[in-house]
Amino acid sequence: MFEFNKGWRFSGIQRIFYNNLVKELGGFGTEPGKFIWPTSVTMALDGDLVVKDSGNKKIQLFSPDGCYKNGFSYGSEPRKGLGDVACTQDGLLLVTDGSKAIKVFSKDGEMIHQLKSPKMDWNHSYRMAVLKSNDIAVTDWIDGGEVHIIGVDWRMNAILKMNAIDGFHRPEHIAVNKVQYSTNY
Repeated sequence: MFEFNKGWRFSGIQRIFYNNLVKELGGFGTEPGKFIWPTSVTMALDGDLVVKDSGNKKIQLFSPDGCYKNGFSYGSEPRKGLGDVACTQDGLLLVTDGSKAIKVFSKDGEMIHQLKSPKMDWNHSYRMAVLKSNDIAVTDWIDGGEVHIIGVDWRMNAILKMNAIDGFHRPEHIAVNKVQYSTNY
């Protein structure tokens, strides 16, 4: 049974446009289309909204107009609330869960591969972004944290190279554009 703070009832996704609520989806619950603790959201190539719900340990997909389409479990989450979901340029869904791996899923929920390497030395994967080169940037949420840039051969599902940029204090979010990336900490 789940317990939550009765003073804080919203557990959904809101679309805001010029400070006006346009659409609200989700709400508290375990049934399809509901959330316990939505911690990450991204957009799929076809415009679907993809939500990582750390409370239900599920990825849920919604159409652009907010209708629930499908969902799937991404497995265990060793560190509650850490991790992210992102979409590659080929439409694959990447999921981190606070561990030293990146799970690769199809939009249907089929786990295709798990990207792992002994060089993945981060303690707590927090957020991730897909760079224009289709490399992956992952933040490590610790004191003296790092941003890891991971080069992947997507045909072989293999990590080609890793580079770490250090000197951050608990880096959280990361955003990328065509040339560079930045973190919010």
